[in-house]
Amino acid sequence: MTDDKRERKKASLMNHLTAPRPGVVANEIKKPIAVGIEEDKANGLVLSAVQLKEISFFSMNAMNSIFEGLKSQEYYEQLKRDIAQDGIVNALIALPDGQLIEGHSRLRVAKELGLPTVPVRFILSTLSQDEIKRRVYLGNLNRFEIPSDMRLILFAEVYPDYFHATAQELDQSHQRQVADAGEEILIRPTTAKIVAKAMGLSDRQVRNEKEVFLRAKELSQGATPSAEIVSQARDLLREEKNRRREERAGERQAEQVSPKEWRLVDAKGRGLITVHVDRWPNQAPLDQLQEMIYQWSQQYVSNSQRQES
Repeated sequence: MTDDKRERKKASLMNHLTAPRPGVVANEIKKPIAVGIEEDKANGLVLSAVQLKEISFFSMNAMNSIFEGLKSQEYYEQLKRDIAQDGIVNALIALPDGQLIEGHSRLRVAKELGLPTVPVRFILSTLSQDEIKRRVYLGNLNRFEIPSDMRLILFAEVYPDYFHATAQELDQSHQRQVADAGEEILIRPTTAKIVAKAMGLSDRQVRNEKEVFLRAKELSQGATPSAEIVSQARDLLREEKNRRREERAGERQAEQVSPKEWRLVDAKGRGLITVHVDRWPNQAPLDQLQEMIYQWSQQYVSNSQRQES
């Protein structure tokens, strides 16, 4: 490579590295900045337009700390490469005071890359602490892969009224609260359909996950189970279901191949006739059974008399 080509390549590389990135200079954003929260998760929220804010304005949300240990180094490295190349495409989501709801990893990478500003949308709705927790958790649970057992534990924290409640408690969970004006408000329970939409599962799969969680909670003596306990509970339930399936299959096979034997004997105990029935209903009327045996016995006697004559 000649010196001239080397210089041109070096200049091209420097132009690329120093080119404005989305989220760095307001007037030179090359790509549209998307909303961090998807439409189904942002339902009911009032969000501001995209703004550019200095990194120092934001504060990490303590509720997000549990997810940082679940993200691999490869995840951060890939995110860093993407932001270095394209900037922050998905705007961060934060409260007006700067407390982050979504975008902790993006903010961390932006600091490492030395970006002075980041794009953000502020939540203008008033949220309770439970609602803030739900937004923080769902933002992580729907953004990257988490092992299924840990994922179940985290979703149980988002929807404790569903996962911790027994079937009877769910039936009785329509509670009435009295508002300030004396008006009664009906509090409806979280249903499997609501949880299924959040988890991306079917209603039946969510009910199975709830069964696993309740068994794990039982193994933990009522405490919040660990991922290891959830895994044990999942294996136990699988073994129990397989055992019940095998037992039912064995019962069906026994009904089909094991004949019942009825013997008619005379007064001296000598066998007159043996009847084999492949299957007879358990609830067969006794008079029907007696009539059948009587008809067979009459046929046996008639045949014997004809043979003697």
